[in-house]
Amino acid sequence: MKEAEEVFNGVAALIPHSEVPHIPLGHIYFAQGHFNPALKANQKAVELNPNSAAAHAAVGEILFFLNQNDKAIAALDKAIACEPDSPAASFAKALKEAHGVGVFG
Repeated sequence: MKEAEEVFNGVAALIPHSEVPHIPLGHIYFAQGHFNPALKANQKAVELNPNSAAAHAAVGEILFFLNQNDKAIAALDKAIACEPDSPAASFAKALKEAHGVGVFG
């Protein structure tokens, strides 16, 4: 995973105004259980593109794992509002449903 991290950091340096490389970088950190760096990467993606449903959904998912459920729900609601019919919105809705049945505690 170190190689993938290096690639996406390099891409982020090449296109500094794009949120795109920050989202997979966040996924890499998330997969390793490094939730704070994952959150920071996806918050950077949101900062660069506040209308990115994928970035908001990723932030929401990570916040659940950091036991920040209210903030997670708010991020997921933003994802749904940004692109209601997108795959990211569907993912956000699924995360909200999982929270509703107690998956995240």
